[in-house]
Amino acid sequence: MTNPKRQWPVSEASPSGVAYADGAIYMAALRGERLWRIPVDGSNTGTPEAYYTNDYGRLRTVESVPGKNSLWLTTTNADNNGDGGPGSDKVFHIDLKSGPGGPVLLPMARWKNSTPPTPWTGRQERDRQADKKQARPKDQGREAQ
Repeated sequence: MTNPKRQWPVSEASPSGVAYADGAIYMAALRGERLWRIPVDGSNTGTPEAYYTNDYGRLRTVESVPGKNSLWLTTTNADNNGDGGPGSDKVFHIDLKSGPGGPVLLPMARWKNSTPPTPWTGRQERDRQADKKQARPKDQGREAQ
């Protein structure tokens, strides 16, 4: 067993998503309500930095954007554990910009479309399959006689 390179108290982390971009690991935190940036160099880690602490609530998923030096970040405030109402969850786009001291997180902006894309869930797949079954005529697949 290998010991972890970094550890946090639950109140600061409760990690929910991890992504690698621009020489660092980005870790979204549910209970900690922040985005951690942990610089990595081979098997060594630098000093973690917290961003957006308590600004957007529970942070769920962080993903690197393919082909871009940026991240997507989602919140999860409208579930049973969050305190947001229906529709309060957000999808953010974070541009990573290299500065003199390393990458700099630029201010978050809401998704550019009027409504953010809906995250895909197993429930949506079940609903989609149920809708397809209801829409299918009973004689579909049978040969006409």
